[in-house]
Amino acid sequence: MVTLYGLMGYTKREYLKHLNEVAYLRKHGLSTKAQDLKRKNVEFSRKFYDIIDIDGQGGVSDQELAYPLIALGLATDMGFVQKVMRILAPNKFMTMADFKNKQLSLKEFSNLMASDAVGDRIVNKIRAEILQERAAKAHAEKQKDL
Repeated sequence: MVTLYGLMGYTKREYLKHLNEVAYLRKHGLSTKAQDLKRKNVEFSRKFYDIIDIDGQGGVSDQELAYPLIALGLATDMGFVQKVMRILAPNKFMTMADFKNKQLSLKEFSNLMASDAVGDRIVNKIRAEILQERAAKAHAEKQKDL
């Protein structure tokens, strides 16, 4: 079973220390915004993961991930979804055959929603790819009109 502290990247001891730090900050009227945001992102990723794990096998395939990302406009096609999966689990998805028999774990998936350096890099890469694809489409349409 994957725990909340495991998804947040903590050991049990580190998570307890984290909770003490948050309690201290709150007690002294200091901001806990970053800590609260991390916890909310992890909780959201767990709920989102449970929703898109259609077959309930405890893993998310490229097919299961593609539908919501494409529907939300966060991905354009299956190739893009597979690039995202490679970013989240580079050692797991090395060949096209890997997409047929391997799935993202909850821990790997939660990195997609993380608000840290890794999550920010993933989001920036996704954003850049989407902007690049949109620019290429606009350029192609402009060339077609000429």
